[in-house]
Amino acid sequence: MDENRFEFIDAIDMVSPFKKVINYFILGFIFASFTIYISIIPLICSVVSSIYFYLGLRMIKNESRPFLIAYYISIIFLFISLLEVGLLATEFTIPSTITYILLAFKIIQVFLIMNGFDALIKDKMYPFWAGFIYIIMTLIGIVGDLLYIFGIIFFIILFIIMLKLLIKMKKYLVENNYQLTLSKVKTNSYIFIFQYIVLCMISICICIYLVPLFLPRYIDSKKPQYDQYQLLDTLETDFETNNAFESAHMKSQIYDYDKDYYLYVYDINFKKPTHKINTIDLQVIHAFSSRRWAIFDIYDMNINDGQKNYYIEKILNGYGDINLDDSIVMKYDESDIYKVRMNPFAEEMNVHIALKVDKMKIYADVGSFFSDLLNFNIHHYGRFPYNEDYDNLCQYHTIIDMDKWSIDDQ
Repeated sequence: MDENRFEFIDAIDMVSPFKKVINYFILGFIFASFTIYISIIPLICSVVSSIYFYLGLRMIKNESRPFLIAYYISIIFLFISLLEVGLLATEFTIPSTITYILLAFKIIQVFLIMNGFDALIKDKMYPFWAGFIYIIMTLIGIVGDLLYIFGIIFFIILFIIMLKLLIKMKKYLVENNYQLTLSKVKTNSYIFIFQYIVLCMISICICIYLVPLFLPRYIDSKKPQYDQYQLLDTLETDFETNNAFESAHMKSQIYDYDKDYYLYVYDINFKKPTHKINTIDLQVIHAFSSRRWAIFDIYDMNINDGQKNYYIEKILNGYGDINLDDSIVMKYDESDIYKVRMNPFAEEMNVHIALKVDKMKIYADVGSFFSDLLNFNIHHYGRFPYNEDYDNLCQYHTIIDMDKWSIDDQ
C-alpha cells in the first residue's frame, strides 16, 4: 500500500476509513439539527457541528473537487463560530442578513458533500435523498413557528430518515471496501479540538476586556446656559444608587422657558462606580401622578466622565399616542432609551438632562402632580456571557407641582 497516498490518524481503519469520516458527518448533522434554545446551548451545538464537519472533510478533501470546496467552506464556518463565541461577550450579534447567507453556504456545503458521495455510490440514491431531506429540514427550521407542533414532528421524522440514509451510506462503503485518497493530516482530532477551544477562549477574552475599550465615542459639546430664563425653583439632594456608585448628587432646577413651556433641568454627579461599567441605558419618564404620560421633549442631554463628553445613541424610539380623555390624543415619549458606551476605568460620570414641558398640557390635568423618573440601566464590564438584562438599576425620582419641586421621593 502506498504510504504517501494514505495518512491515518487516531487509528483510522485501514480497510475502510469512510467509517470514521461518515461518523464525523453524522455527529455534525446531529448537532446542527437539534438545539435547545436555552442560554448559549445553540451556539455550542453550532460550534461542535462545525468542528465535526471540518474533521470529516479534512480527511477526504483530496478525494474529489466537491469535497475540497466543502472543506474550504468548513474553514469559513470555523472562523464564523470563533467570531460568534467572542460576540457572546458583547451586545453585538451577526446581522440576520449575514445569517441567511451563511445558511445558504451550509446548504451548498451539504450539497457538495452529498455530490461527492454520489460519485462513489452510483447505484444508490442515499446521498441525493440525504441532501434533499436536509434542505427540507432547513426550510422547516426557518418557518417552524408557522407550523407549530406539526413542524416539529415532521422535522424529527425527516431527521430520522436522513440519519438512516447516512448510516446506509457508511455500511455500503464499508461492505464494498472502497479505497479512497486520504489527505495528510498533521494534527490529530483531539489536539485540534483542544487548540480550537484555546482560540475560543482567546476570542472571548478579547471581546470581554479589549473590545469595550475601543467602543466609547466622544463628541465636542457644551452644556447650554440657562441664565436668560427665569429660575423658578431649585432642589439639591444626595440619593441612593442601589450600590451602583459610592455617591450621587443631584441638582434640579425649573425654569420658565417662555409662555408655553417649562424647562426641568437635572444635573447629576456620580462618583466611584462599585463595578466597572460597560454601557448605561438611560430612560426618561415624565408622567402624571394618575399614571398618564405627559408631553415633553429632550431639550438637551449631555453625559461625560469629567473630561470628555460621550456620544449618546438613541436605541429605542417609544414615541406614540395615548388618550388623555375621551376626546384628546397626545403624544408621549416615555419609552425612549439612550445608550452610552462608557470608559470602564472612569471614576466619575456627570449627567445633564433638560426636559421641555408644555404648560398647557400640564394644566389640562388641573391639580395633579407630576413625576420625573430617570432610569440608569447599567451593564457591567467584564461579564460573560452578555445579558440583555441589566446588572444594576439606578433611579432618580422627583415629584413636581407645576413650577416647583414638591416632594423628593427617594
